[in-house]
Amino acid sequence: MGNVTLETITQALARAIKNVLGENFCVYSSPTVQGDLPCVYITFIPTSGVKHNRVGHALRYIMVDLVYLSDFNLPNLDDEYSGVVDGFDNVFEFFSFTDTDDNTHILRTRDRTWNYDRSGLHYKFRLDLSYRRYKPVPYMQILEEPIIDAEEEPS
Repeated sequence: MGNVTLETITQALARAIKNVLGENFCVYSSPTVQGDLPCVYITFIPTSGVKHNRVGHALRYIMVDLVYLSDFNLPNLDDEYSGVVDGFDNVFEFFSFTDTDDNTHILRTRDRTWNYDRSGLHYKFRLDLSYRRYKPVPYMQILEEPIIDAEEEPS
């Protein structure tokens, strides 16, 4: 398996968002970019981390917040948000991404929630990535040197 980076995950998220909202829809990886409305910002929540589970394996969890921004003066803003949430629910239960070696993997999202406020629609979920931390050491090895019998004297 190749490297899984935040960039490869961001690219996969952007492709999935464009499948829902249209190929020409603006998707940004940074909320500092001022774009046209409506648009989506992909942000990673700082509570992401690593849990060590089985020997030699770890679980990296990444919290994602997709922020959908639209004009707040629209009379049908609730309907627009509901349509976006329905589309995201259909796409983000499982979605595929490609690692740095061009291998395709399927990820399942966990703990999907959404809410909206004055900063826009927030569609949040968690990604769990299981990976091997290091090469496992074999429990038994073949000895390369001869075993000396206790009754024999070394020569």
